[in-house]
Amino acid sequence: MKLKIIKSLWGMTGTLEEQFARIAQGGYDGIESGVPHPKVACKFKKLLNDYKLLHVLQIYTAGDDHTKSFINQYKDAVKWNPLLIVSHSARDCMPFDEQLEFFETALTWEKQLGISVGHETHRHRAFFTPWATAAILREFPDLKITADFSHW
Repeated sequence: MKLKIIKSLWGMTGTLEEQFARIAQGGYDGIESGVPHPKVACKFKKLLNDYKLLHVLQIYTAGDDHTKSFINQYKDAVKWNPLLIVSHSARDCMPFDEQLEFFETALTWEKQLGISVGHETHRHRAFFTPWATAAILREFPDLKITADFSHW
């Protein structure tokens, strides 16, 4: 196994071209971003290819139906053939049973389409504390997490 070092576009400044150049010059293996806006999709794909960078995609469930939001965003993200999808999943205020339904559906889609999902530990999300995360992982040991310890 070889460790892959990924740089997020979050917080970066400059043009897309400048950001990709800095990431490549920094020796990173890839980038993390949301699904690129359709206006820059072709340019984004070209830059990934030109700099030979891997892509980790972030999605953010929202609205009244986080499960439907996840499915729609996951299907869009899979089209990019990312190395991994990182999801800010569900909400901390959702009833536990609803969170379990959400993660059961997320695992089903992951198994069907084959792109791994790391559910991020993050404030306001289902994995907002170590205790909440542990309770869900006991129910679904196959879930993967992306640990953002700055939010615990």
